Amino acid sequence: MHPYDINCGECENFAYQVADVVDGAEPIWGNEQPQLFPEECDPGSHCYVRYNGFFYDSEEPHGVDTPVKLPLFHRQADRAKKQRKVETVC
Repeated sequence: MHPYDINCGECENFAYQVADVVDGAEPIWGNEQPQLFPEECDPGSHCYVRYNGFFYDSEEPHGVDTPVKLPLFHRQADRAKKQRKVETVC
């Protein structure tokens, strides 16, 4: 399965599987940390892993310093910006 596909419905399973084999890894749903996200993101739509102060998912195996930088949330923000542009033009 491609990492993108995992993030489209299997993120929770992936995060818990990682946590089962990596000591200290913790699965987290974004809505547990809503203050970290801009309004165009839907933090409750994604489960990811926190480990040693970094955040990981199937598309970000190297980790990022904030979950907002995970690819799924970038796509959400980009879609929201494009949608606002369309609404402004119409």
